[in-house]
Amino acid sequence: MMKRFWMAAALAAAVLCGGEAVAAPQPGLMDGAAQVSVTTEGSFEKFDAKLPVWKGGTALQRARVNAALERERLRFENQLAEHGAHGEVTGWLSWLAGRTDGGVVSLVLLESTYFKGAAHPMTQVIGMNFDENGERITRKDALAHAAVTDAAGINAAIEAQAAERKIPLFPAEWRTVAEWPEQFYIGADGHLYFLFQQYEIAPYAAGWIAIDAGAWQDAQ
Repeated sequence: MMKRFWMAAALAAAVLCGGEAVAAPQPGLMDGAAQVSVTTEGSFEKFDAKLPVWKGGTALQRARVNAALERERLRFENQLAEHGAHGEVTGWLSWLAGRTDGGVVSLVLLESTYFKGAAHPMTQVIGMNFDENGERITRKDALAHAAVTDAAGINAAIEAQAAERKIPLFPAEWRTVAEWPEQFYIGADGHLYFLFQQYEIAPYAAGWIAIDAGAWQDAQ
């Protein structure tokens, strides 16, 4: 049986509504919400997820942001359904809010999948970032805001921030990063963060890792 946990997450300038907070703290992010879907006996139950709903900004921005979130929910639901056809699987969809002042709407979706008998679940983090018109902010846009984009600068930032936050990294020869990853978010603190997935630069226990790439400066 599916269990539902609902609660509202109040934000300073607008509201993203969701359920139970589940994720560990990350820089520039506020707690979000989760809904759990379980399959039994290899038969997939419908994934009934409560996504955040953007209620700020203009009508156009709200429509585009919420439509994009719904498309991502459906993509993850279909992925779980495919997995569920081959055995018992549990899925979690949770989120964390970053900057949400209407000029920028940024959040991170955490899409977790656990296969029965596996040692642990796996979580993919997806950055969802929108401008004042509700258009997606692209990685190219993000790179234009990054303080450093060369490999040496990126790896130095990873090592310095991991040391400060006591994150255990893989040895340097196993994790040399040539460029910033695809996923990113803009934090409530006004900084740009790039997202490394589980196992990308650190052991599983370290989880996914957000690295500060500098202050996000709005166009004047």
